[in-house]
Amino acid sequence: MYKKIPLYVVIIIFLLTAMLTFQITYVLTYKNYSEKISEKVEEKESENQAFIEKLENKMIEVDNCIRLNYYGEIDDDEAIKWAVTGYIAGIGDKWGQYMDPEEYADMIKSEQGESEGIGVIVIYNSETGLAEITRIIPNSPSDNSGLEIGDMIYSVNGESAAELGYYETISKVRGEIGTKVDITVLRGEETVDFSILRDKYTVESVEYHMYSDGKTGIIRILEFNDTTFEQFKEAVSELKAQGANALVFDVRDNPGGSLKSVTAVLDYLLPEGPIIRIVSKGGKEESIASDENELDMPMVVIANGSTASAAELFSSALRDYNKAKIVGTKTYGKGCMQSIFPFLDGSALRVTVSLYLPPISPGYNDIGVEPDVEIELSEEQKKISHYQRKDTEDDQLLKAIEVLYNK
Repeated sequence: MYKKIPLYVVIIIFLLTAMLTFQITYVLTYKNYSEKISEKVEEKESENQAFIEKLENKMIEVDNCIRLNYYGEIDDDEAIKWAVTGYIAGIGDKWGQYMDPEEYADMIKSEQGESEGIGVIVIYNSETGLAEITRIIPNSPSDNSGLEIGDMIYSVNGESAAELGYYETISKVRGEIGTKVDITVLRGEETVDFSILRDKYTVESVEYHMYSDGKTGIIRILEFNDTTFEQFKEAVSELKAQGANALVFDVRDNPGGSLKSVTAVLDYLLPEGPIIRIVSKGGKEESIASDENELDMPMVVIANGSTASAAELFSSALRDYNKAKIVGTKTYGKGCMQSIFPFLDGSALRVTVSLYLPPISPGYNDIGVEPDVEIELSEEQKKISHYQRKDTEDDQLLKAIEVLYNK
């Protein structure tokens, strides 16, 4: 005679059996997965080790050959610097850079809004392969030196900038306070020589003023560094206090800057939602979001062919949220991000680590951002420095104000 088993006992037995089956399956699956991952890791490590050995052997051969046969003196630090620079060039990372301890320290100061050198902002010109001057810092050694926006740095202390490369050219222009640097620039089809004494200067990353109508504030963002966010908030506050009820953001010739800086400014302007999408190695995607607070004012952005990197993100993000239209010309097209990796000796390596995309629209790397309203400066206006050009002599600004008020 069989005793009847209660239903709850049957359910418990079923659940225990299911859990045991799941655990066994999980263990076997995890073991299989772990073995495959381990195999891939070992395979990658083996490939890396093989490459490292090949690289070491080649460098030892080259070094032995040079030390046995080279007639001149060898500067070990310079040799290492150029070996690393050559490696970066070999992988095709045009934004990569090796910085010696002094160059790395200068870069940190620059991001903090303090610099030493001659006081120019440059951007890589893909047509010439040279560093193009996009801004001359007020009250810096270059101010009133005769250098002009649009000049291409052709040589530094007699060394060809084309042979030096973009970052090495910048490095050669920098130097100790009180020392002179001889620069030759390409201006149109002519070359012009300058000798400039290096010194300290402060970089103001935000400039602002009221337009003559008494209701429009104009904010020019020169770059995105550690000082930008606070300066930007102050500019908005001051302009609102003066009666501004609409804003023009001018990011022409802005070469970009830090991710932290531009996302802070965008968070201040945008409603809740993504600010930037970052695609890293292997296709992994993450995003940075804004909170629910936003600046509720009519806005428009002015951009041009030297608007790059973070400044392009700034323009695209405002347009993605229908906060602003873009007026001017197509932007530069740098939608990739670099990270800095410091070394124990004080040097550092800048390496491209990811692509970044606007909140909604497609990426613009190597493409640029098209304006909503395209307009060029006249040839006469292009010859006038931004610091000397009046609002009434700026066709792009005048068009931006028309767009702002839907005229």
